[in-house]
Amino acid sequence: MNPNKSTQSCIACSACETQCPVSTPEKPFPGRYSTGTITQEYTSQPDPTQSCSYCKICDIICPQGISLSRQNMLTRSHQYAQKRPPMRNWILSHSERLSNIFAFLPSRLRNWCKSNSLSRSFLASIGLTPYMSFPPFAPKTFYAYCKNIRQPASDKKIALFPGCHINLYDPQAGLDLVWLLNRAGYEVWIPQNFVCCGLPLITNGFWEEAKTHTLRNMATLLGCRQMGIPVITACPSCSVMFKEDLPAYFPDAMQNLENTALLDAHAFILSSLETGVLPPPDMSADQQGTLLYHAPCHMRVQGLGLPALELLQSIKNLAVVRADAQCCGLAGTHGFKKEHYTQASELGKVLSDTAITMNVSLTSSECGSCRTQLQHITGKNSLHPLSILRRHYSES
Repeated sequence: MNPNKSTQSCIACSACETQCPVSTPEKPFPGRYSTGTITQEYTSQPDPTQSCSYCKICDIICPQGISLSRQNMLTRSHQYAQKRPPMRNWILSHSERLSNIFAFLPSRLRNWCKSNSLSRSFLASIGLTPYMSFPPFAPKTFYAYCKNIRQPASDKKIALFPGCHINLYDPQAGLDLVWLLNRAGYEVWIPQNFVCCGLPLITNGFWEEAKTHTLRNMATLLGCRQMGIPVITACPSCSVMFKEDLPAYFPDAMQNLENTALLDAHAFILSSLETGVLPPPDMSADQQGTLLYHAPCHMRVQGLGLPALELLQSIKNLAVVRADAQCCGLAGTHGFKKEHYTQASELGKVLSDTAITMNVSLTSSECGSCRTQLQHITGKNSLHPLSILRRHYSES
């Protein structure tokens, strides 16, 4: 996919429209509005791009390499420039700030505050679904846990961009990645200046804040590049933002960086296993059962293959089933919005049906949003692939 390719190169093959998971007769393909190819059918909708979940399946399928998802966001931004985004969008896109504001409260109390009946009624009144639970805050952030990590010293350094989901909700995945990298002989640096990649800010209409985040993240990335330290991430959404979207949205914020891509943690760990840099896991570990794996849209759009699936399949005493699903349905913050929840659940039905048919005991995906949906729709625990791999190593 060419991040800057014009929609004028569209050949009208309709592949994007037929594959779009949110396109319906009532809500026609939003890309047709963004590109200006058809407008009349949208006259009853003030902003058709609101139906776009930013799953990027249209980008994956386009034979011309056009990013219609990005075009949808740019079109949506013009709408938000005229009318400020609603309160629910602010809540959905500012998890990092909300966590900092209420950091003085224990995580149990913070989670109760956003899940009790009064809070749910309020959230429903501003347009959020009462049926989808927000992921619970972890007792401490990943950054807080890292302050107490004792790592072996090494000449091989690598920096980690955790992303919001690992930092706030699943720090164990980040800790497991640090452990695996240490085992492979790397000392992991966790720069404190990294902030949210900006994806929820962009999809919810807060472009100026997204640019501020981008400037800060690129300055930190530049510092790592100047020291010769590669930067890695275990979040495919953060990865695609750094690699493709941020340079296209904010070219003047790139700090003269020619390459803003981050290393994919799953591909890096898989390569370390294949080359023997990382010792193989203990295959006698007691971890039986069937696991349901879902490939995130934002992983597939990068064209890197599915290294996380290969890692899971390398665990010989674990049966892995790949879900035959396009998008999990939740798509970041999209499925939390009241008007999108039903469709998000329908898209996720493939996952729940597969879980029942295959009698899975565990689910997994690289994407935090996908794991949230997997757990919600199947009722089964959902873990990061790297956490599952880590469980198959002994402590020694």
